[in-house]
Amino acid sequence: MTGVPRERGWRIDLIPGRPVRAGGAGCVLPLWVLRDGESFADVDLSLPRDEAGALLAQLSRALCGQVEPPGAPEHGPVSAPCPRGWSVVLVPGVPLLREADGRCRLALRLCRDGVPRADLNLNLSPAEAETLHAQCSRALGCDQPPQAPDARPMRAFP
Repeated sequence: MTGVPRERGWRIDLIPGRPVRAGGAGCVLPLWVLRDGESFADVDLSLPRDEAGALLAQLSRALCGQVEPPGAPEHGPVSAPCPRGWSVVLVPGVPLLREADGRCRLALRLCRDGVPRADLNLNLSPAEAETLHAQCSRALGCDQPPQAPDARPMRAFP
């Protein structure tokens, strides 16, 4: 049988068509967890305002060369405990990285009942990173920098 080989292991993607939203005094990123190429769970990455502000500042630097957009919240270190059930948190101390090809990589930790199960990367195309930047800015009530891209619809993932 020929066809596309199935991807093995865990993967995390943004859920196509579900925007980042304000919530929990910060913002919530809807994520799709896949295992061996099959949908495993939909989870939310809930970021308090300081962590969401840190992510927004990192996206601003990666996309616009700016430290952070006007009105961005103060931010501190990333440290969120894992709640019961399946959850995703930012990996403490690992910043968003911009690759040479323009893609962005955000380190996430998949947890089950507070126990880390896997460290994974959320890999974003330049367009996806721009959309995430715009949606986080809106969710946090920040002014977008003049050179920030407009929000675009997210592309569907294969």
